Amino acid sequence: MNEDSLSLVVGCNSTYQIWKCLQEHYLASTKEQELHLKGQLIVKKGDDESLEDFIRKFKKTCDSLAAIRKPLDDLDKVFQFSKVVGSRY
Repeated sequence: MNEDSLSLVVGCNSTYQIWKCLQEHYLASTKEQELHLKGQLIVKKGDDESLEDFIRKFKKTCDSLAAIRKPLDDLDKVFQFSKVVGSRY
């Protein structure tokens, strides 16, 4: 356990208290991260951005969501992607 996490559990007397303390702290940051990443998915492709770069950025964001155990299913990815790239593609 790193020092930051250790400082969160000072005063906890049981493994249950330690778990609850860590869960409350990290769950909030995970939810914030999830909302931030989902917000990135709705940003439209810029005119000066190549489609390849946009696809790479979109995939990285989807992978980041999966890494925090909040993956999008394939249908949602297709729908979201088609919505942000516009009808030109």
